[in-house]
Amino acid sequence: MNVMHNWQNYALSVVVCAAILIIIYATQRLLQVKDLQEDNKTLNGLILVAFVLIALFVAFLLLILTSPLEPVHYFLAFSAYITAVFIRLTAKSSFELAVNLTKSETLEHYYATHDDLTGLSNLTFFNEQLEKTLNVSRREDDELALLIIGLNRFKVINETLGYFVGDAILQEISSRIRASLRKTDLIARLGGDEFAVLINPVTDQDHIHAIAKNIAESVQVPLAVEGKPTDVGVSIGVSVYPKNAQNSIELIEKARNSLIAAEKSGESVVMYNSETADEHLEDIQIIGMLQRAIQEEQLTILYQPQVRLSDKNLISAEALIRWQHPNYGLLDPGRFIPYAEKTGLIYEINLWLLKNVSNLLIEWNEKDINLPIAMNITAHGFLNKDFQQALKSLIKKHSWLPRMLKIELTETSSIDNVDEIRGSMLAYKKLGLSFSLDDYGTKHASLEYLKRLPFDELKIDQSFMVNAATDEDSRAIIQHAKEIAQQLKLTTTAEGIESEEVFGIAKDYGIKNGQGYYFSSAILADELISIVRTN
Repeated sequence: MNVMHNWQNYALSVVVCAAILIIIYATQRLLQVKDLQEDNKTLNGLILVAFVLIALFVAFLLLILTSPLEPVHYFLAFSAYITAVFIRLTAKSSFELAVNLTKSETLEHYYATHDDLTGLSNLTFFNEQLEKTLNVSRREDDELALLIIGLNRFKVINETLGYFVGDAILQEISSRIRASLRKTDLIARLGGDEFAVLINPVTDQDHIHAIAKNIAESVQVPLAVEGKPTDVGVSIGVSVYPKNAQNSIELIEKARNSLIAAEKSGESVVMYNSETADEHLEDIQIIGMLQRAIQEEQLTILYQPQVRLSDKNLISAEALIRWQHPNYGLLDPGRFIPYAEKTGLIYEINLWLLKNVSNLLIEWNEKDINLPIAMNITAHGFLNKDFQQALKSLIKKHSWLPRMLKIELTETSSIDNVDEIRGSMLAYKKLGLSFSLDDYGTKHASLEYLKRLPFDELKIDQSFMVNAATDEDSRAIIQHAKEIAQQLKLTTTAEGIESEEVFGIAKDYGIKNGQGYYFSSAILADELISIVRTN
């Protein structure tokens, strides 16, 4: 009977302990609810510890009161319990530590090999995979193709609409390129707006070209940027192993050369061939040296006088940038400015031009020489944040500067965000800065710009003036331009006056000012000063 009583006591103790453990578990789960846990983690921990201590105390008190064991047995039972708890916690902590270390190493490797913005492979990882794939292709006598992809208008969009919009565009373009490829192909972001694709295996040349065209068509589908369909444009250069190159360095070089050829020709895809490379060798060298040209002051400025047609008196000058190339001599802007616009170097060139023109005006101001100078810049370049900051800083230091500096916005650059540039132009006009619409009548919506933007001057493109003596259409455009300018109360300036006959035509149509070889070619600043002093 006594034995039965003891077993009943043990059973009661076990039930009570189990109930207490269930209460502890329930309390722990309750305290793990997200809202409670985030509200006060310290308080929740203290509550849990208190419950555990109370439960242990009650459990062992019941064991002592209901069982006939000696005190040493209770101590041994308690020690066993504590040991079991310690072993469980230690094992759990070791497991969690191992899992966390594994996750940490995996994440570290991922971030070291992938681009943060797009999630694509980065340049380092791509180069490693390119070497490995080339080694396999050599052993198995396979072909592989490398594509380098550039976005033609991305830098302009990024500078004018901001980096947030630019990042969103890169993410969308990345997704489109990835969706155009097979699982076996590798895509990477090389940096900026350049991507690379490694096509492996390759079946034939038509297969490579088909994949490249598919990528181009996917990227060229207009994006919705600030509610407007925008085409960022794409150029793709392709090189093939072993047909065009024997190692990774040559393969990349040939693909990049093909990319430059694509940008120049306007084609979306150009496959490398030696004839194409020879044709564009000079352009490739020019692009490669353009960054160094800016840093080493190889750029220079010539100034073309602008005169009043009624008396041929000098009234201002236009700053024309040139590149004194060490191998190819003096290069006109048409040889390098298009590439500068595509690579983003145009913004550095604009800042360089502003700095040098303003320094000359400051020097002249100290010598009491008052001759306005016009500088040419695209609308996108004018809105560039660095250019705006530099211009504002100059005006703050030299309040007279806006009266001596004219901004000529080139019509060959499409103006997307008209409202923004209108606001900026109006703000500067209040300070005395004047604006001209350059190259009127070429490529883009001249009348729309004149209607919506506060220009002071309309410059008729030289292509119409040069042909004015022999081409009726050119004369009709000149007359039309004069009538539009008169209605909008704008000053007119004719570019490209190169003969007495064209000079007479410009005067007859009522054009106020002009420039061209008939008056003077573009000259150095010192020569211009001599003309100023003569006048």
